[in-house]
Amino acid sequence: MPSTYLLPCDHCSHPFEVIPKQAGQELKCPECGELTEAPMLRKMRLLEPVEDETAKKTKKTVEKSVSFNIFFSIGLFAAVLLGGSGYWLYGYAGSMATDIDRELSTEQHNEFVDQLEPSQVVTYYNELRIDNGLGDWYEPNYVRYNKQSAILTNTSYVLMSLGGIFLACSLSCALIALKR
Repeated sequence: MPSTYLLPCDHCSHPFEVIPKQAGQELKCPECGELTEAPMLRKMRLLEPVEDETAKKTKKTVEKSVSFNIFFSIGLFAAVLLGGSGYWLYGYAGSMATDIDRELSTEQHNEFVDQLEPSQVVTYYNELRIDNGLGDWYEPNYVRYNKQSAILTNTSYVLMSLGGIFLACSLSCALIALKR
């Protein structure tokens, strides 16, 4: 229960402080000097309370700690979310990458062509030119997957870095708050 209340003067309406011990007494208004009767204790509790300095400091401290907890929680959540997303994306990008042994591929292709009849080689060459775009741009799937993998890997580095930045900010805020 607050220890001080604001009582408006009956004559000039200027509020002045009263304490519960003064309930039912006639008090002199500091503004106009007229007498005003303080209400009984039950009615006094309906008046506007006056906060003392320790209550104000406590309230400010609580407000600061609530805002700190909110910002710290958001920062920590963002760090975990970004770091986890980056880690998952890094794993996914690694699964997309394909190692290519070009010598083995060339060797297998040459063996295939060597088994063809001369008339089939001409047909095969024409099909290669049309289907694989030797006249047009053609990019095999493994090349495209490796490019996508490189892009996703770099994106995962960015996400993990942002997660680290959020984590560092949250921890530095926690250290600053602990020192106060």
